[in-house]
Amino acid sequence: QTIALFATGASFYATYVPLIHAEIMSSWVILFSNLILAVASVVFMLRNRWLKMPVLSMVGAYAGFTLWRLRVDEPMVSVALFFGLSLWAVYTAAVFLSRDDSFTDQVRSVFLTANNAAMFVLLSRDVLALEEPRFWVLALSIGAALLICSAAAARVFGRQSLASRSYLTQGLVLVTLGLMTFDMVDSYRAPIIAAESVVLLCMAVRRENFILQVASIVAATIAFIFAVGYATAGSAEYFVAGVSTAVFLLFNACLFSRRVDHQLSDLFRLRVGCMTGLALAAGLLAAVTRLNDSELLEWSSVLFLSVATVLTILLYVLRIREFALLGQAVGLLGIFTGVTVAEEASVVKTQLVVLLGLALGQAHWWRWQFGLFTDCCANTPLAKRLASGFEALHSLGFVLLLLVWLFLGVDLSEKWIWVGALLSFSLAAYAVITRARFLGLGSQVFVLVAALCLVKLCIDGDRDYAALALVPIAAMLLLNGFIPIALERLGNVPEGVLGAVDSVRLGYRILAAVLGAVWISNYVPNEWQVLVYMAVGFGLFIVPLVKAGGEWKWQALAYGALGYMFLANQFLSDQAFWQSLVAVLALFVVQQMCRRQEGGFGVGEEVHPWMIITAGGLLFFWLTIKVGSELDGAGALTISWAILAVVYFGAGLGLRERCYRLLGLCTLAIALVSLFPIIWQLSTEMKIASFFVMGTIFLGLGFVYNRFREKIRELL
Repeated sequence: QTIALFATGASFYATYVPLIHAEIMSSWVILFSNLILAVASVVFMLRNRWLKMPVLSMVGAYAGFTLWRLRVDEPMVSVALFFGLSLWAVYTAAVFLSRDDSFTDQVRSVFLTANNAAMFVLLSRDVLALEEPRFWVLALSIGAALLICSAAAARVFGRQSLASRSYLTQGLVLVTLGLMTFDMVDSYRAPIIAAESVVLLCMAVRRENFILQVASIVAATIAFIFAVGYATAGSAEYFVAGVSTAVFLLFNACLFSRRVDHQLSDLFRLRVGCMTGLALAAGLLAAVTRLNDSELLEWSSVLFLSVATVLTILLYVLRIREFALLGQAVGLLGIFTGVTVAEEASVVKTQLVVLLGLALGQAHWWRWQFGLFTDCCANTPLAKRLASGFEALHSLGFVLLLLVWLFLGVDLSEKWIWVGALLSFSLAAYAVITRARFLGLGSQVFVLVAALCLVKLCIDGDRDYAALALVPIAAMLLLNGFIPIALERLGNVPEGVLGAVDSVRLGYRILAAVLGAVWISNYVPNEWQVLVYMAVGFGLFIVPLVKAGGEWKWQALAYGALGYMFLANQFLSDQAFWQSLVAVLALFVVQQMCRRQEGGFGVGEEVHPWMIITAGGLLFFWLTIKVGSELDGAGALTISWAILAVVYFGAGLGLRERCYRLLGLCTLAIALVSLFPIIWQLSTEMKIASFFVMGTIFLGLGFVYNRFREKIRELL
């Protein structure tokens, strides 16, 4: 073998010498010499099992061919094709005819790969130099020949042999390359390569060949790249090419799902998902480009949501979960692009109505039919969470589109006060009827917008929409009472959701209370504000008498505190309105209600004296300001204080409240002490009246106490 190697090497050198040193040498002599040496080395290999001979021969033959091609400038495509293919055929024969055990499957694969690569590269140089492009012919022809060799290798060496798979891979690459460089309308390349991808996948399913699967995915990716390039460049027939490519790739996705990945339990199967994603991207890009060219781009959002709906409906027929999953991504894209449509729609548009209908339909489907989706997946908990997530996204998308249209597209201005409240309550009721929980939750944004509109009106000092401004407050109160009814209808609500709902209800109560205070401060006249605050607080205070629970007590306390703050401000301004007197007397009434009501509304015994003292003090100040401003003279104040003390004494006896009696004594002491600094300044008539009233009160109190001492003790 060593002697034969030296002889073969010397023979190749003998063929190179004339080519290197002679200016004129017939190419036929050199190429024929190389071909004869190649045949001889293969014969030695088969006869004597000398495996080094064909390797050296291949290197020498292709090196000589390359040297000849570099030395000869004239185009000789026919000569190059003849001798190049002849050399390739000789060494391919060696691949199939050798049966030596040392010629292993790995060595055979490397040998044939080197042979194929050398032949294709050397021939490509001459073919690319032609004036008329014929490279695709070379690629398709050699690719087809390699596919035939793959089939032959599968019969000779077995289907799973490395030689067969190598021939198959290289043949598919060259066929795809030929289709990519085929001289035709550019836009047709994408669907042709996509069709090739379908054929490869069918072959892969039939032969159970992983390489064919990979080749199918690669071809699909190339087809997608071509389709996207043609759509962005605006090539001829790009729309048909994009849609056709999408159809072929969707067929691939179905084939992967039914025949390759049908036993996988993953929620998202990678190969099916990749094919579906490429198909959607190619088809939608072509469609959107066509809409843009036709000046109908505003319909693109409708297209996206329609595609999502169709893919969801296909779940009934094909049971391919990836269609539904990726369809939701397209649907969400439609919602986001639909925001622009809603923003520009000053009136009701067909596109907007269709968008709202499709989004609402998707939300209801994922609420009612999510079992169809979860049945396709073994990972049921995750599938259920995804179904709930899609329902939430579409519900909130519906609310977003409606909100953007009404807020930015339509100029509602102050009408938002009642439109927002009406929409919020209506959608909440609809959500309860249809059990669309996320739609009901998202609809609350409308009442919040109405509340902001109310605040804006109050900041602007509006006085024309007093009754209308109460609508958001009433809506929040209705929703606060409506939520428990809704939860009862929905049933089986998790504890976590119940806690969140309670927080929402508390937020509504607080917000309603704040908005009510804003409304009162803006629309109610100054002299009525204290009374209105106290009336609202009193109403909230007695809510437990109608409905069990103490959820409004803090709001009642807040309104009462606000009312008395405004009352203090009136006192500082020397104002004493009769409406404020009613508000002060209401505190006495509330104290007695707490005393007599079972449970006392949660008010402790130690609070009652402070309530009486506070109310008594406020009444004392009110009386002081009122009498001081309307009746001239300090004596009138003394008389009024004395009369007030008698009233306190009587209330203390009648109500059996010791604090009232002490309050009466304190008030009477103030009245008596007040006489000393002013007695010499009073007129004679006022002195007589003051001492007469004071004396009468002291005599009367003493007589009553001595005459009815025992009864008073029994009463107390």
